[in-house]
Amino acid sequence: FSRTAFRRVNRWFADRFWSWCAWTTLSLHRTRAVMTGDALPSNENALVIVNHQTMTDVQVLFLLARKAGRLGDLKWFVKDSLKYAPGFGWGMTFLDCLFVKRDWTADRAHIDEVFRGVVSARVPLWLISFSEGTRLTAAKPAQAQRYAVEHALPVPRHVQLPRAKGFVASIVGLQGHLHAVYDVTIGYVDGLPSLWQWAKGEMREVHLHVRRHAVAKQGRTRARQRQRRQRDQQQVQRELPARGAHVAIVAAFHHADMELVRHQEHRQRAEDHQRHEAPGRRGSLRVRHRRQRVQPEPHE
Repeated sequence: FSRTAFRRVNRWFADRFWSWCAWTTLSLHRTRAVMTGDALPSNENALVIVNHQTMTDVQVLFLLARKAGRLGDLKWFVKDSLKYAPGFGWGMTFLDCLFVKRDWTADRAHIDEVFRGVVSARVPLWLISFSEGTRLTAAKPAQAQRYAVEHALPVPRHVQLPRAKGFVASIVGLQGHLHAVYDVTIGYVDGLPSLWQWAKGEMREVHLHVRRHAVAKQGRTRARQRQRRQRDQQQVQRELPARGAHVAIVAAFHHADMELVRHQEHRQRAEDHQRHEAPGRRGSLRVRHRRQRVQPEPHE
């Protein structure tokens, strides 16, 4: 059967169901959603980095994707155990979501395989990554701040530090297919609503702040992008003290830039080696054959 047609059918079902979820939030529950920051272009493949506080974050992201017309293109990093959930797990599998065990050694090969399939089929996507790796609790901001001080990283005020490995793997694995990274910060008014509170319509107001960072193709452009990101994070900290932002995203971007440079240099060295070695091997074979022809036969 056609995998392209199969993906289109799955995209349509996901778009319909998640559109209903967004309609429930905005029209049925009449939740006020305040979106600020950069405008998001249409038809752009993006890695979406989001702070994670509660399961209701997923419902809030549906609002952002609906506004951009990308609900059916959402892909998620999901706990591996969820793929066995009837209905939900199958649907996420059909949508090319990434099931991870939080063990980089075990996850890396699977992530690379999924990314190769996405890139080769040119699948449109918004890849959602709760890059903090776990939901926010009362003790975790202090832990993140201590870690940031110890490792000379920007100190977050209201969020945790993002984990870099999945971020770098996404940037490298989707190279040439990814257009931008969206740094999204979610903030709730009147406390963190649970998923059950959302279902009852008790989430009254939510704020989303978005920064768009183009995935640069030139090293010089990357340097300019890093400078802009630093200015952006300083501005976000001044303007949104109650909501915070992913201030450590600058360090993660720098890590990804260096990983891309190493990846490109390794590939270039391999190509240069193949070009230089191939003629030499053919020449050495010809010399060896000539020598074999001129060698006298041994006397009995």
